[in-house]
Amino acid sequence: MRKSAGFTLIELVIVIVILGILGAVAAPKLFNLQGDAYGANLNAMKSSISTSMTMANAKAQIQGKFGDLKGTTGDDVVTGYENIEFIGGYPKAINPKGILDTLDGFEVARYKVTLDKTITSAEAAKYEITAGRTALRISPATIVKDDCEVTYVQARAQKDGTGVDNTGAETYAPALVFADTVGC
Repeated sequence: MRKSAGFTLIELVIVIVILGILGAVAAPKLFNLQGDAYGANLNAMKSSISTSMTMANAKAQIQGKFGDLKGTTGDDVVTGYENIEFIGGYPKAINPKGILDTLDGFEVARYKVTLDKTITSAEAAKYEITAGRTALRISPATIVKDDCEVTYVQARAQKDGTGVDNTGAETYAPALVFADTVGC
C-alpha cells in the first residue's frame, strides 16, 4: 500500500486556479478604497456646505436681508458673514466672497473649483430643478470625471410669476447642494 505524503499536481493546479479567480474578482473591490474615500469626502463636504448655507440663510432672515448683497458695508452686510456676497438670503456661488468662504478650514488647493457654471437641462432633470441656474462645482483635484463632485446651486429670483409675495417683495428659489459620487 502506497502512502500519500502531499498533494498531487492536479490538486495544486485546481487550488491555484480557484485563488486566481477569487483574486480577479475580489481585488478590484478591495483596491477601490481611494474612490470610496473621495466619495465619503464629497458627502461630508456636501453636508458642511448645506449646514453653512442653512446657517447663513437663517442669519440673513433674522436680519431681514434677502436681496442681492455685496457684503461690504452697512445694510449690504449679513452680520457674521462680512465680505460674503448674498442673493435671496443665501451665499452666492462665487469664489472668493461666496459659499466656500463660509466654511472653516476649506483647503481650495486640494480641489478643483469650477465657478459660475450653468445647470444644464440634463442636470436639471436629474436634480429636479430649473435649468440655467448658476452653480459652483467642487471636485477632488486628482479626479477628472464629471460625476465626482459637489454642486452648490445659487439661489435666484423667481421668474415664473410666483416671484412676488403678498407684500410685493421679490421671492427667490432657494440655494441647493448636491453630491454626485458615482465616478469617484
